[in-house]
Formats: sequence, structure tokens, C-alpha cells
Amino acid sequence: MEKDSPHDTQQSSVRSIGQPEFSPYLPTELVIDIFVHGCELSTEISLALSQVSTWARKIALPYVYQTVVIKNHATKQAFAKTLNQRSIQAPHPDFRPKDYVQSLWLEAVSNRTLTIFSSCDNLVNLALPADNMMWLVYSSSPASSANVMSMLPPRTITRKKDLHVLILNAKNPKWSLRNNVSNNPAHTSPFFAKVTHLRIGLVGPYNTHLDLAHFTRLTHIAVPYHQPEDQNLSDLLRVFDFPATVFLVVVLLRDMLSDTQYQKAIDWVRQTRVTNPKVYVVTSRHSDLQSEWEEEARRGFSIWDKAEITSRML
Repeated sequence: MEKDSPHDTQQSSVRSIGQPEFSPYLPTELVIDIFVHGCELSTEISLALSQVSTWARKIALPYVYQTVVIKNHATKQAFAKTLNQRSIQAPHPDFRPKDYVQSLWLEAVSNRTLTIFSSCDNLVNLALPADNMMWLVYSSSPASSANVMSMLPPRTITRKKDLHVLILNAKNPKWSLRNNVSNNPAHTSPFFAKVTHLRIGLVGPYNTHLDLAHFTRLTHIAVPYHQPEDQNLSDLLRVFDFPATVFLVVVLLRDMLSDTQYQKAIDWVRQTRVTNPKVYVVTSRHSDLQSEWEEEARRGFSIWDKAEITSRML
């Protein structure tokens, strides 16, 4: 049996105390607004509300799938099966989870990455290891797809919106898959041209690990600074040689830098911005990478917003 809406409950309570002119309860419209705001902030809240009642489930269910974090293979397999299924007490008869996925953290590496990615046409934020990006690029590159078990039709990429991508770990110098780019655009994966914003979680030396010119529409790049002995900050300026780059963020990982190393980096950014205001800085912690990504995905301040604010204060 469907549970009463909060409006029905409020009215019956008011009648029982004989004071129809005053209600100590919130209006239904405000309750709904509060629920929506909570769902936008947290998947856990969305899941909890989806079990309260049928009317609350219809509000919460789209938000359950809006931001999805997958860290192991069991969850990845279950989610892949869920994408096209009908949900119990869905907001409408045609509800499909795949249509509501906007932000996806895909940590477990497997070819199921292709199934999930191809199904989620409203995807905007994508966080994944370099090996999962390799699955996407190899399977959608005509020159190399014959060597992989699964083929990803290029249209599953081209029909998507522009992508904001987080690569969790770029310690391999070949992580950007530059060798998979052909002189003939028809033989190159369209994935590279879909990425406009790129953040890297961890990276090796800048002079060998930032070969990104084949990301032809990449305007925003956020690069971590965490190995001062191997990473020369001046090498970062070469990103402005790329076709579209206009915004470089140096992400100072405080949990991997000494106070002296941190201050030297701040001083470098301050001095560099005198002649190149396209260079920005932000402070972070590598241990906070997932929580920061989730906050941004759920309509929080983006790393680009934070970098602008921080850099203006230098």
C-alpha cells in the first residue's frame, strides 16, 4: 500500500488537534525542495529517500544514478546489468537508469567499461584509470579495434556531450596513448576530441608524461605537483603549445610535499602569473581526490573555480 504524502500526514495531524489555522509542519512543496537538495548532495541520501515511500522514491531515483562510483568488479558487473532495466516505482514508465548517469567513477579495469560508457549518453564527468581509457581508445580506433575483443562504434562517443575527464594515475609515460593517433583522422579514436577538461591524479616527470597534443579540443588541464625531484614546474608551460589550452592548474598535493617544497611551488606560480595569467594554482590532497571529484560532480565548486579564487589571492 502506498504511504501517505507529507501533505496528507500534516493535514490529519492539524485536524486532530483542532487548529486548522496553524500547522507546525512544513508545506509539501518545501519538503520536496529539501529532498531534492539532499539528493543533489549525496547518493546515500538518494538511496535512503528512495526507500521511504513511493512518492519519495520517484523524486530520489534519478539522483541515485546521476553520480555513480564503481571501485570493484562486482559492483561494475551489477551496474552494467542495471542500466537498461525497469525500476520498481520509477518516476515514469520509460525510466531507464542509463539516461540519468552524468558522472561516473570507473576504477575497476575491464571490458565492461565499454558497455557502461556506450550506454550512458548523458555522461559529462568521467574518472578512470589510464587502463580503462585504453579500453575506450583501442576499441573505438579503426586501426586497432581488430585486435581487441569488443568494438565500440565511434557514434557512441561522438553523440555524447564534451567530456571532463579525470585520469587517476598517469605514471606510465605512454598513458596518453599518443601512439594510437593516425595521420588520418578517420583511423583515430574520436575519444581524444571529446575531452575538453582534463585532470590528472598522479603523474610522472612532466617532460615525458604530458604528451597531450592529440587532445585537440583540450582547453583546461590540471596537473599534480608531488615529486619535486622529478617534476620541473617550468616544463608545464609547454601545455600552451597544444592546440586549444587556455587554462593550466598546478595542483599542489600537500600530503606529498614538504612545507619548503610547497612554498617554492607557490612562489613559482606567483612569479609565472606576472607574465602568464593563464597559470593557476590550487591546494589539494591526493587522499581527497575521490571526495573532491564527487563534490564537483554534485554541483560543488570545480577545481577550475577553486584555482581562480586561490590564484587571485596570491
